[in-house]
Amino acid sequence: MARFKELLDDGNKNINKKQNKRTFKIFISIIILIALIFSIYIFYSIAHKSYSTYKTLSSTERADSNTVKYLKYGNKLLKYSRDGASALDNKGNVIWNSTYDMKEPKADICGDYVAVADIGSKNLYVFDNKGKAGKVETLLPILQVKVAKQGVVAVLLQDKNANIISIYYPYDTSKPLLNDLKTSTEDGYPIDIDISEDGTKLVTSYLSTKNGVTENAVTFYSFSEVGENAINNIVGMFVYKQVIVPKVEFITNNIVCAFAENKFTLYSMKEQPKTIYEETFKSEIRSIFYDEERIGFILENLEGSEKYKILVYDLKGKKILDKTVDYDYENVAIYGNDIIFKTNLECYILRVNGNEKFHGTFDKNISYIYPMNKLNKYYLIDDVNIKEIKLMEDNE
Repeated sequence: MARFKELLDDGNKNINKKQNKRTFKIFISIIILIALIFSIYIFYSIAHKSYSTYKTLSSTERADSNTVKYLKYGNKLLKYSRDGASALDNKGNVIWNSTYDMKEPKADICGDYVAVADIGSKNLYVFDNKGKAGKVETLLPILQVKVAKQGVVAVLLQDKNANIISIYYPYDTSKPLLNDLKTSTEDGYPIDIDISEDGTKLVTSYLSTKNGVTENAVTFYSFSEVGENAINNIVGMFVYKQVIVPKVEFITNNIVCAFAENKFTLYSMKEQPKTIYEETFKSEIRSIFYDEERIGFILENLEGSEKYKILVYDLKGKKILDKTVDYDYENVAIYGNDIIFKTNLECYILRVNGNEKFHGTFDKNISYIYPMNKLNKYYLIDDVNIKEIKLMEDNE
C-alpha cells in the first residue's frame, strides 16, 4: 500500500512538471505573439505615417555657387564643379577633396567609385571612396562616361566619321585602355550607353534612319569569353522601328532596361540578352525613375481629373503601383521606398505602397533632397545651406 502511494505521488509530480512546462510554453508563445503584433503595428504605423513639416537637425553654409552640383553618394554626398570634386558627410564635413579644371563636368557614380568627365573635352577622373584619383586623357572629345563598381569606365568619344566607345581602367597607368569599340555613321548616332556593375558588359542605344524610317538599335556587348568569340563583342541586338530609345540602363549587374518614348523593355543579360518583359503605354512617358529593385514612370493621365499616372514595376515586370496624382513637379527620383517629387519650393514624397509620406513647402529654392536613412531623415540642399532635416507631424 505504501509502495502504491509512493508511485502515485511520483505520477502526480510528473504530471505537475508537464503542466508547468506546458504553461511556460504557452506563456512564451503569448509573449512572442504580443511582440509580433506590436511589431506589425509599429511597422504599419511607420509605413502609413504622414508628415507635413520638418525640423532642422544641423545646417552648414554651402559657401559655393549654384553652378556646383550634388549627387547622393552612398550615405554621403558628392559635390562637384568645374574646379573639383569632394565627398561630404551628413554634417557637410569634407571626407575627401580633389581639384581639376573642367569646362563642363559630368559625374557618374557606381558603388564607391565616382567618374567625372569634361564633356566636349578630353579629360576624365575616377575617384574611389578615399578620394584616390585615376586620370585618363582621351584622344577624342568625350560625349558620355559611365563607371563600374571597381573603377572601370566606359567612355563615348566623338569622331568625324565614327563614334568610339573606349573602356578604361584609370588606375593601371601602364595600360589603362582595355578595349575599343568603333562604329561608323551607318550604325547611327549614339544616344546613350551604360556599363554593368562588374565592368564586363555594355549596352548602347543608337538612332539611325534607313529608307526614310527611324530605327533605334539597342546593342549588347560582352568582354568575357562569350563576347571574345563574337564579332565586335556583340552578343545581341534589338531594333525598335519608328521608336526612339533615349535611355538604356543596367538596373542590376544582369538586368537592363531600355526606356523608349512610350514603352519599356526589361532584358536579362548574364551572358546573352533575353527579353524579360515589355509594355507599351497609351501616352508618352513624361519622366522615368529607377533603383536596383524597381523602375517607374510618370505618364500623362488620360482618365480622370488628376494630371499624372504613376506606374512602378519590379524587375520581373510585375506592376506594384498604379496611382494617379495631381502633383506639380520638375524632378522625380526613387530612393528605396521613397518616390520624391520636387519643384523649387515644394516637395512631395510618395511611398512605393501608394501612401503619401510628406508634402511641404519651403522658403528657399530647393536644389536637392535625398534620404539619409529608411525612416524620416533627409539631406536638404537649398541655395544657401546643406541641412540635415527630420520630417515631423504638426503636433510633434
